[in-house]
Amino acid sequence: MRKDWKIKILSLALALVAFAAIRQVTSEQRAFMVPINVLVPEGWIYNFAYPSEANVVLQGSKEQLGRVEKSEITVTVDLRNAELPKDGGELTVPLTRRNLGNAWQQGTRTHEIQPDSVRVMVDRMTEMPIPVAMPALRGEPLSGTPHVVWDDGRTVQVRSSKRVLDMLIAQKIRLETDEIDVRGKWQDFTQRVKAHLPVGVSGTLSPEEIEVTVQIVKEDVKEGGHGE
Repeated sequence: MRKDWKIKILSLALALVAFAAIRQVTSEQRAFMVPINVLVPEGWIYNFAYPSEANVVLQGSKEQLGRVEKSEITVTVDLRNAELPKDGGELTVPLTRRNLGNAWQQGTRTHEIQPDSVRVMVDRMTEMPIPVAMPALRGEPLSGTPHVVWDDGRTVQVRSSKRVLDMLIAQKIRLETDEIDVRGKWQDFTQRVKAHLPVGVSGTLSPEEIEVTVQIVKEDVKEGGHGE
């Protein structure tokens, strides 16, 4: 009797090994390039993450992999409970399977995630007034010459990384705004335009829109204005 049980256990073990081997042979791999999300504590901001994307390789059957959508895969670096540099700075954070969310919902498993670490620059949030450039005009008015009524000292409050704001001020950068369309205009008008942070700079503006007055200056053209 004991001999029969030993044979049965051995047969079951061999069957499981064979099943695992067959599954390994029939499984496939599929790679996804997904953005790296960074979470920071309140009052902090991250300036950049390098690289900004991770290569995630999932393994499973063809049917399982076919059901996985790229938008369903997330790679998150959570620094909300991490010990951050007092005045901000760069951190190197390892990337592991723990950073990967929703990867197993279709029965797949994570084969690989690259790179194995990500560099993150964090900084404390602060608020400073940043100058705004005079809006550009687009088109031609119905009559007259358009003129923007503008104060070169005009600013908006920008809440962002202290390092970034210090750089903007040091380089005397002014925030660009949307253009103002003067086509078909024939009298003075006021319009709200949106200010924009430079490309690559994250933060919030207050106010996001500013009010701008455009005058349409009428010019009297006199013929024969010079006498003999």
